[in-house]
Amino acid sequence: MTNNTLAFVGDVGGTNARFALVENGALVQKSLYNCINREYSSTIDAIQSFLDSHGKPNISGVCLALACPITGDTVKLTNCDWEFSRKAIRDALGIERVTFVNDFTALAMGVPSLGAHQYFAVGDGAPQAHQPIGVMGPGTGFGVSALIWGGSQWVALHGEGGHIGFAPFDETEMEILRIGRKEYGGRLSVERILSGDGMEFLYRTLNQIRGLKAEKLKAADITKLAMEAADSLCREVVNIFCGVLGSVAGDWALELGAFGGIYIGGGIMPRLGELVHTSPFRERFEFKARFKEYMSGIATYVITDSPQVALMGAATILNNRK
Repeated sequence: MTNNTLAFVGDVGGTNARFALVENGALVQKSLYNCINREYSSTIDAIQSFLDSHGKPNISGVCLALACPITGDTVKLTNCDWEFSRKAIRDALGIERVTFVNDFTALAMGVPSLGAHQYFAVGDGAPQAHQPIGVMGPGTGFGVSALIWGGSQWVALHGEGGHIGFAPFDETEMEILRIGRKEYGGRLSVERILSGDGMEFLYRTLNQIRGLKAEKLKAADITKLAMEAADSLCREVVNIFCGVLGSVAGDWALELGAFGGIYIGGGIMPRLGELVHTSPFRERFEFKARFKEYMSGIATYVITDSPQVALMGAATILNNRK
């Protein structure tokens, strides 16, 4: 590595932060690092620790992909108490060129660079070149973005689509909506379901609907028991989770005309393995009444390496803004 060509990128979520150095527009693979947010007092503390461990290299620019809206100089993560500003990053690191983007904007910008080992297809459909691409995914929260071809390069859409309202599909989901509206103050967004906390909410709620006493299970426990077929209720939770995700992904595909494909990122779906294929995800994705045939031609994929893809996207954004 040569210090005068280095940049720094980060993907900062509600639970983890991932960092990497960038050389000549590409990630320096041996620099990839993951830290747990709660082990650091602030974002700046985590970044400085990373840079210290790499010999305090000279950095020409910074791009941070953040799990929150980007509406001004100061940001606060949606699912973490870290709050900071571009000015604070500039002052702490002595770097003038600092860019903030939404984490799913960065993930979307990384999609065109995906390697074959970084995603798998769910169902049929084939992507069409230079057509809109939808990106979304559940993790600590639920993110949404998209790519539109601008003639010479991809342009990412910015938004907070994870906070759209939940639309139930059947009687069970109507009950989930009723209970969720009571629990969350009158409105149930899709993030309240399509996230780690959302999976736990689904488990508690389904137990309540079935008149059962729920154990205190974490999302990781629920998915593990579902994958092992050790608990039928956990399997039902995962199926509802995937079904809701399929409906939301299908709605986004309709809005975009996403014939470039829909890519599902985040940390949850890759862990489900074969359950993704046997779940109602693709059926619900295509279940759009008169537009079922239209939907059947749109490809859907699960990204298996979202953190690195988001860092790739952050590097692309930084390079595009030279």
